[in-house]
Order: sequence, then structure tokens, then C-alpha cells
Amino acid sequence: MKIKNTTFYIFTMIFSLHSSAFAEPSVADIQYRAEQGQSVAQYHLGMMLLSGEQGVVKNYEQAFKWLTVADQNGSMGAKYSLG
Repeated sequence: MKIKNTTFYIFTMIFSLHSSAFAEPSVADIQYRAEQGQSVAQYHLGMMLLSGEQGVVKNYEQAFKWLTVADQNGSMGAKYSLG
């Protein structure tokens, strides 16, 4: 019985770690990171604002702002998106 409990516990822990490692960051987390200067987050925030992903209200002015900032911080994705 102890082996079954231990095996179940180990399986549960591995699954929990695996799930959290691949979970998408929240919009609030992306916005916080963008405000802290992370170009990847700036790019993702700009794209979310452009397309309305993850329930974000579309805002083209803010999308352009964040994509421009991301471009200035070296994001090739932002540079490509801006043309």
C-alpha cells in the first residue's frame, strides 16, 4: 500500500511541475514584465492588443506603442510586425 501511495505522490508532483512549467503567463504578468522593460513581453503585449488575444480589448494605439518600444529594445518580431 505504501508503494502505491508513494508512486501516486511522485506522479502527482511530476505532473504538477510539468503543467506549471508550460502554463501560459497571465495578461497581468505579461503587462508587468513589459513595463519592466522585457522586450519579449512588450512584443507579446503589443500583439495581444493588436489582435484581442486572451480577452484583451483591441487597442491599436497601445499596440503600436508597445510594438515600437519592443522594436527599440531589439525585438525582431516587433520590427517585422511594424514593417
